[in-house]
Amino acid sequence: MISYKATQDGKSPYELNITFYDAINDPSRPDPQVDVNRFIAAMSGMLADKGVPGIYIHCLLGSRNYYEGVKETGMNRMINREKLSEEVVFKDLSEPESLRYQVLTRLLHLLNVRKEIKAFHHSVDRDVVVHSDKRLFIMARRHKDGSVYSVINVSDDTVRLTQYEGKFDFLSKTQFNGNVEPYGVYFLK
Repeated sequence: MISYKATQDGKSPYELNITFYDAINDPSRPDPQVDVNRFIAAMSGMLADKGVPGIYIHCLLGSRNYYEGVKETGMNRMINREKLSEEVVFKDLSEPESLRYQVLTRLLHLLNVRKEIKAFHHSVDRDVVVHSDKRLFIMARRHKDGSVYSVINVSDDTVRLTQYEGKFDFLSKTQFNGNVEPYGVYFLK
């Protein structure tokens, strides 16, 4: 849904009314495993960038569009402003197959690994690597202890990235084999 504002020239688009999870994925054709991976990849772009990440609670929990709120209030903005029930959230977080559990667990893993890497300090220099495959978003974080490369695949394809093969991946705690899985996220040193 799009909300508009009145301007001197008539109506002008003001904001998109949608949760980030449903903006990244197609709510009419859900594929939970791919959708969670795609969402985590999209959130990882923010985590790779400079500064201190701010994460809205509905992103942290993978909230979906709240159509009932729009229907009840007549306000498009309610689509991403569901009032969360503590009971429902804790129930979802106790079930490993639930969307909330999967999203929160994956984001917490990313955040916990990120906070242990000095190259992710908020004031460290960073550069987007532009000479890579267009399906990849790569950002170099530079620190005196060495550079860390955030590699994020924003496609459904496996992409070969041989120039980083053999680097250590902080997220999986393994050596990177050169294959960037669909919607894969890697912190390489």
